[in-house]
Amino acid sequence: LLTHPLLRRAPDLSALEDYMAYGYVPDDACLVAGVRKLGAGETLRLVRGRPLPQPHRYWDVSFADRTKSSPQESEEELVALMRQAVRSRMVADVPLGAFLSGGVDSSSVVALMAEASSQAVKTCTIGFDVAALDETAYADRIARRFATDHRSRIVSPDDYGLIDRLAFHFDEPFADASALPTFRVCELAREQVTVALSGDEAYAASVGITPHALRQRLFTQEVKGRLGGYRAEDRYVKAMANAPARDALDRAQYADIKYWLPGDILTKTDRMSMAVSLEAREPLLDHRLVEFAARLPVSQRIRGNSGKYLLKKAMEPYLPQDILYRQKMGFVTPISAWFRGALAGE
Repeated sequence: LLTHPLLRRAPDLSALEDYMAYGYVPDDACLVAGVRKLGAGETLRLVRGRPLPQPHRYWDVSFADRTKSSPQESEEELVALMRQAVRSRMVADVPLGAFLSGGVDSSSVVALMAEASSQAVKTCTIGFDVAALDETAYADRIARRFATDHRSRIVSPDDYGLIDRLAFHFDEPFADASALPTFRVCELAREQVTVALSGDEAYAASVGITPHALRQRLFTQEVKGRLGGYRAEDRYVKAMANAPARDALDRAQYADIKYWLPGDILTKTDRMSMAVSLEAREPLLDHRLVEFAARLPVSQRIRGNSGKYLLKKAMEPYLPQDILYRQKMGFVTPISAWFRGALAGE
């Protein structure tokens, strides 16, 4: 787009505010003024000679209804939907594998892939040179349990040199540090397969990385004036206020599906997999599975301090208890440790 002579190379300050708040530029914004993205689940039909229409939403998820099924029935339905979602994404005429972190999501996907496959599932995982953040031992355990063809690789500060290459593939500023190990695991997978199934569907502990008060200190008076009082948090506030939902958890999850999931998590996986010509498929985001999960009562989604409660109960016949119920740390890159150590002079 930037090669077109009529497109001004100017920043959209509201998108800059969004980026400073979230670490990514959410749908439907764009950091280049005059450019917009289509949001998730939207289409736009252009007709020559007619005014630009509003996007058409062809799918959305509702949290307004609740299932009347018993917990046992819900467990059975969940496994059936997951099995269908995994098997439908295993249809390929090229080599296929899976990312395996050793967490509940990816382990569940690998378990159901192994169930459906007559050959050893090809799996791969990325670890870190900081022991507290390295989960390769859990991934190795799941790999042994399901006899997968498993490979692993360690990400170290030496990989920091990839930063310019990653920035090129994202097209916009993107501050999620887990993009680096995501690139490496995609690169590792592509050495043997062309399609990989991913189990990325975790919820963010917090939607923002830079508080509003700190952003106000960083912006000049001119920038604040041009923003006209716009706050990045307004996106989430509006999405939660208008959500087809019953309670606060519904509203938060709806907003995450609208912004955080497509703007951060799926953008990261899509860009990094495509950078190495790997197709990443997301069975746990099958629309039928998402619609089912949105109808679950809160007690089947969260129990005490444990999230994904029904998923964990449903997968007990497949996975060890300490894999299901351990504290999941997420795909956290040890940036702080690297900057205090090997990258201290950079």
